[in-house]
Amino acid sequence: MKRFVVLPTYREAQSLSSLLIRLAPFQVIVVDDETDEQTMEVVSKFGNVTLISRPRKQGLVSAVIVGMQEAVRRGADYVAVMDADGQHDPAYLEEMFTFAEQNHHDLVLGSRYIKDRRAGIVGLPLIRRIISRGANLLFSMSFGPRVKDATTGYRIYSRAACEYLIANRPRHGSYTGQVEIVDKVYSAGMSIAEYPIMFYARREGQSKLRLRDIISFYIFAITHGNLWKYLVVGASGVVVSELVLYALSLHINYIAAEVLAIEVSIVSNFILNDRWTFSNRRLKRTVKNVVLRFFQHNGASLLASAINFAVFMLLALVGINILLSNFVGINAAFAFRYVVSAQFIWSGH
Repeated sequence: MKRFVVLPTYREAQSLSSLLIRLAPFQVIVVDDETDEQTMEVVSKFGNVTLISRPRKQGLVSAVIVGMQEAVRRGADYVAVMDADGQHDPAYLEEMFTFAEQNHHDLVLGSRYIKDRRAGIVGLPLIRRIISRGANLLFSMSFGPRVKDATTGYRIYSRAACEYLIANRPRHGSYTGQVEIVDKVYSAGMSIAEYPIMFYARREGQSKLRLRDIISFYIFAITHGNLWKYLVVGASGVVVSELVLYALSLHINYIAAEVLAIEVSIVSNFILNDRWTFSNRRLKRTVKNVVLRFFQHNGASLLASAINFAVFMLLALVGINILLSNFVGINAAFAFRYVVSAQFIWSGH
C-alpha cells in the first residue's frame, strides 16, 4: 500500500521542522500558503517531502484537496491529513493506516471523544472544549454519520474517498468544510470509522479557528442538516391537524375530532420524517423497524405534549403571561422531540 501524508500549513516553519523528522517513513506533501524562505529551507532538508507552494492564503480544505490530488497522481492508496502545529501526534499514523487498510474504511477519523481510554484532550482551554463538544453534538443531530468527532482534522482517506472529494469538492472551507467532508463521504455510501487519539494543545502559533468559522458552521448545520426539515414537517403537522379538525368537527363531537386530528398529524409527521427529514441516515427499512420507529415517535410526541403542559403550568403559576408561558412550553417540547428523534428514533447506524 502506498501511504502519503498531507500537511496543510500556513506560517508554521518552526513546528514543521520537528514534525518532518518524525515523518521520515512516509511520503509527505506539504501544501503551504504564502510560503516564506524559512519554510522552503526546512522542506529542502527532507528527500521524502514535496512542497506545493501557493502564493496566497486559500484555506485549509482547499489545501487538503490539492494535497489529495498530488497524492492520487503519485499512486497513493491511502492519504493521511494532519496539522503541523503539534496538536496531532504522528505516532498514531502507522496504527491508523493499518486500521483503515485492514478494515477497508474510506475515512478514519482520529477521534478525541469515542469511549476509549486512549482518547482524550490534553491542555486545551475549557472554552475550546465546549465549542468542540457543542459542534459535534449539533453535527450528530443534524447529519447522518454516527461519529463522535466529526470536527477532527486528523484523518486517513482511502484513494476512493480522495477521488470522490476531488470530483465533488466541498463548497465550504475551514471548520465547516471539515464536517461537510464527513457528510459527503457518508452520503456517497463509503465506510467511516473512528480511531482513538490523544489531542494536544498547540505548541506554537495561534489557533486557525475564528469566530466567523464557528458562526459559519452553525449556519451550515442548521440550513444543510435535518433541523430545517424537521421545522417544515412540524409546521405541516399543524396545518394537517387544523384541516382534519375542521373537517371532522362538522360531523362528530369536537373532542373526538381533536383527538383524531392530533393522531393524524402525528402520523403525517412520522411519514415525512421517516422518508424525508432523516433520509440522510442509514435506516433499516424492514416492516418491524418502521413500526418500531412509529411507536417510538408516538411515545415521544405524547411526552413532548406533557412537557409543553408542565412548562406552561409552571410558568403560569409564577405569574408569567399565559401566551408567553405557552410559547416557552412549545419550544421546550420541540427541543425535546428533535433531540429524541435525531439521537434515538432516527439515529441510523
